[in-house]
Amino acid sequence: PATVLHARLLTDGTPTEALRCQAFLYAAARVRGAAGVDVTGALQVAADAGDAVRLQRLAEAFGPSGAWLRWLDGPDASALADWPLPHGALHFPGAARISLPALVQSLLDHPDVELTPGPAPSGLPTVLACGAAVRHLEPAGYLEVVPIQGQIDLVAVEAMPRLPLVGARYLIPTSAGLAAGSTYEHRPWAPERATAANLEQLAGTTTRHLARWRGTRSVSSDRTAIAGRLYRADGAPEPGLWVSSGHGSAGNVSTHLAAAVITAGLLGDAPPLAREVEAALSSWRFRERQARRGPRHGARAPQG
Repeated sequence: PATVLHARLLTDGTPTEALRCQAFLYAAARVRGAAGVDVTGALQVAADAGDAVRLQRLAEAFGPSGAWLRWLDGPDASALADWPLPHGALHFPGAARISLPALVQSLLDHPDVELTPGPAPSGLPTVLACGAAVRHLEPAGYLEVVPIQGQIDLVAVEAMPRLPLVGARYLIPTSAGLAAGSTYEHRPWAPERATAANLEQLAGTTTRHLARWRGTRSVSSDRTAIAGRLYRADGAPEPGLWVSSGHGSAGNVSTHLAAAVITAGLLGDAPPLAREVEAALSSWRFRERQARRGPRHGARAPQG
């Protein structure tokens, strides 16, 4: 019911660094003004002094590219959030709180979108966008993607932060209460255990539990989304088959750029990314790795 569109940045010099930056900026521009999207900004909270140093390095690395992020020390971050953040935080003014039900419904209601239950018409390109279940289809069996469950809880509290907190915390103020999350369960937990874990970040605060929601992420073996064509083991594209999966807990960010990449491919347009960045999204990367070390994450052995 509530999630945060925010950046998950790296400074490792790899194409994934550029991909994460571009995915956030593209998504923030793409959904601005859409139903269910409230541009509140967000703070990526430092867990401790060491984490603060890491976040300051991110601000220094990306700061010259524009005013879309800035470092705030403890007093300034705490004042902005009206919440104690002693180690400081990265501020993303363009981050947004999103009601996924409202956003998805607005997309389904778009005049250019038709929802038709049942098999797709034959002869049309097919984009597999069904989370980790893509592996159940033989042509996508080589994808290294697994389901990871998680939970978010809604609680009533006396006071809430003014804007969403992510990073060392995950707290989303909403009109219905404070959403706290979110667990990352390699094996499913009991809901009560997940609630206890989520509310640890509110220790010392009086809370009244209101509701909980559970969901499943699709997570790739390298924690990077998968978008583009599906490939056979010999390198030939699977005719008419495309994929968007492995978005993990950043689906409200990376799916928009993934859709742009797939759309460009379907239309024969130039991709919206540099070649090496697009390769970081490509499903072909799993074929290359499996040729060296075999399949992992439940993927099936390469087929011809």
